[in-house]
Amino acid sequence: MSAPAAPEAGAVPTTENCRFCWMCRHACPVGHVTHRETYTPHAWALEIESVRRGQIVWDASTVSVLYACADCGLCRAHCATDQPLPDAIVAERAAITAAGAAPAAVYDVERRLRRHVESGAAARSSNGPRRASSTVGLFVGDISDAARARAVESTIALLAAAGVPVTEVGADRPTGRTAASLGLRDVAVDLARAVIDDVQSAGIDELLVLAPGDRWAFESVYADRLGLEWPKGVRVTDAIVVLARALAAGALSFGAPKDLPPYAYHDPCHTPRLARDYAAPRALAAAALGPDAARPFFWREHRAHPCGAIGGLNVTHPDIAARLAAARVDDARAAGARWIVTEDPACSAHLAAHASGGVEVQNLFELLHERLVTSSRPTSGR
Repeated sequence: MSAPAAPEAGAVPTTENCRFCWMCRHACPVGHVTHRETYTPHAWALEIESVRRGQIVWDASTVSVLYACADCGLCRAHCATDQPLPDAIVAERAAITAAGAAPAAVYDVERRLRRHVESGAAARSSNGPRRASSTVGLFVGDISDAARARAVESTIALLAAAGVPVTEVGADRPTGRTAASLGLRDVAVDLARAVIDDVQSAGIDELLVLAPGDRWAFESVYADRLGLEWPKGVRVTDAIVVLARALAAGALSFGAPKDLPPYAYHDPCHTPRLARDYAAPRALAAAALGPDAARPFFWREHRAHPCGAIGGLNVTHPDIAARLAAARVDDARAAGARWIVTEDPACSAHLAAHASGGVEVQNLFELLHERLVTSSRPTSGR
């Protein structure tokens, strides 16, 4: 594959700025678990710039290196000059994919998602727009995933107990976030437009999401990577924050913890990309599991490492995705925790698949639902 067109005169590409800068290297989770210098942010930037200069070409080996990036955003979150290196890597992947040079697994994902787009369009045409039962929506997403379906069911029950009825929006709709990370821009645009259409037809003014990755997709990926506009007047809010407010207002209560193991709370993938209420999920976990049972991770909150269920890494580099999960499990064990608790259903499922050594994984929404006692008053606490 030939090098992409040179940048416009006077413009300095992000990869040029990043290629010999090591200042975010310490934050890269892929570098942590692989111990390979080629799998660090500056090395990905250097690789892209080396192709631009004609020093190397995109072949199976160099493309594989580029697809080892988890697109977790930690390099940018820890960058003193806010270089958008993840966006630059994804843009290069899009050029590679368009040229037919991406890993075969990426095109397998493209075919599967294309069928999803086509089947979703047919279903929408036959069913028509859904009328809102509430001005607050809950993004349901791709509930063909059993873990997500369970989390959605628990979240709806918790919100109802808190006095927040919701309209289900985007049933069986992937956000398009992973497709964008893999360089499948056209498919990502189609998936995103389907979500936007659902939000617009629902007639809501607030959309609650299960996980930070969903909010990041709607607030940033659609505009910055796909050139799409989010519906005006529809704000995006973490469902976990709404539940924490209800707890603080006395609208939710949970059974007294008894004989529960110590736990570590895992901040879901993409957390470092967002201005987030880090206390909200921790307050809910403490209410349901006990205030003294928490064992903190070292890599948490704004510096939280992903679990591996991110950026399509489980498709292009399942070995690295597994190592990231194993690292979180090892960290939990070292902290003295026997449970890892997180609200993102993708994270809880991926971590559970790699849990070992007496560490179990629990979904926070499901735990809260199981331990829910009552809604002590009919207000939402929002």
